[in-house]
Amino acid sequence: TAEVRGIDKGSIYNENQGKKVKVVAGREHDGGNGRQLLMQSSPQTTDRFYRGPRPTQTQLNLNSQLLGASPKQIVELVDIWVDVFSPVNVVTALGGLAAHSKGRGLQGKRMAGHLADVLPILYGHIIRYGELYGPHELSSAAFALAKLQCSSGPVWEVLIREACLTANHFRPGEVAKLLRATVVARVDVPNIFDMLNAVTDTMTRRAAELHPHELADCIWAVTKLSKRSDDCIGDPVRSVYDIFTAQALELMPRFTTFDLATVAWSYASAKHDAPTLFAAIAAASVPLINEFQPKGLSMLLWGFASRGVHEEALFAAAGGRVAATIEEYSVQSASMVIWSYAKVGHRHPQVVDRTLRYLACQPEKLGRARAQHLANLLWAAVRLHRREVPDEFLIAVKVEFTERAREFTAAELVMSIWAFAAAGLTEPRLYHAAWQEVMHRKVGSFTASQMSALVWAFASSRRTAPPLFSMVSRHVPQRLEELTT
Repeated sequence: TAEVRGIDKGSIYNENQGKKVKVVAGREHDGGNGRQLLMQSSPQTTDRFYRGPRPTQTQLNLNSQLLGASPKQIVELVDIWVDVFSPVNVVTALGGLAAHSKGRGLQGKRMAGHLADVLPILYGHIIRYGELYGPHELSSAAFALAKLQCSSGPVWEVLIREACLTANHFRPGEVAKLLRATVVARVDVPNIFDMLNAVTDTMTRRAAELHPHELADCIWAVTKLSKRSDDCIGDPVRSVYDIFTAQALELMPRFTTFDLATVAWSYASAKHDAPTLFAAIAAASVPLINEFQPKGLSMLLWGFASRGVHEEALFAAAGGRVAATIEEYSVQSASMVIWSYAKVGHRHPQVVDRTLRYLACQPEKLGRARAQHLANLLWAAVRLHRREVPDEFLIAVKVEFTERAREFTAAELVMSIWAFAAAGLTEPRLYHAAWQEVMHRKVGSFTASQMSALVWAFASSRRTAPPLFSMVSRHVPQRLEELTT
């Protein structure tokens, strides 16, 4: 206890700086006498940055026991020895628990009870001794917390704070791990954007050191974090995409199919134009099209469509893959695919017809789908095929719409009723459900273009809704400037 708690937390142990350091079995050793080090190494020796004292022999022995231990053994070691744990011990224990978080080791009420006792102890160590955690420990702890589904609280505030203070010492791979963890865990702490801005410099200077999947992770994480609040993002973060582009083009031959999909999705979400990059992604994806999984292929097509990039060879090749494996698709992935084809205007009757007829026979899938995905799927299907959309699909979606109209946002409600009208569906119950929902929300909460689409849908279907038309007629004249010709 004295060895851990009796130290000056702000001190940096650098007595061995300048000596040759080599890596043996994953740990750094002094080249002269083989003593294991836990300290700051000079830039001339290694780029891994340490904070805090050298580990004692007890701590080294503990780490050996924690590595590969079962969850129950980790809980027992933490319970007995936590007072002498070093940051590396804490990270190893968390990593071991996280590795079993979805396995048999953590199932059952008894083990859940053990975790409820031990995790606060480990989190407490990070909170109390965060100043001793270096970039490797910080990124590894964040990764473990994400897998353990810990998304808030003081422990994340400490991790993000210390990452800001040591940002210049992070290795690119550690940056990728930290950023991915904060997104996966949906971390929401005040200083998260300070961390993002701080580590951007490392990504800018050392992007060439990133492995392909690390680069894809960085692009994805930066995009997800940036979308939360553009006001908190600095210019270095906005300009980092140009550096990402150059590196992605170089690593393109080594990207997996999911890396390709992740990069395309991220650039589209960030609304960053990169024609050369998208052309290269398309060229790399076509030969690998049969290796794409549903989620990856839907992300890939959505990325291209969102940026208005119609690579005909890619969409043609993807259609056959989707049609052959549609049973593996969720409604979300299927809606992204069909929406993408509609957005770029690529008519592929086989994929659209196969997808719609399959989903029409899957009421359970449709029942679990979010309203957003149902609306996008319906809109895209009608946009591509108008009145040639299979009747069984329209009926299946109509059932979901009439029963769940309250779940649809204003935009989704309008998209759906417009699509039903354009497809020739005129059933009174459908339009009654729609106008009741509109009246419940007040027409004034809709945009002028949405009101325009609503009255068009009701009129073209010969459905009367006097209260709806009366309300629209009162609001639209005041907002004519919002309407296109």
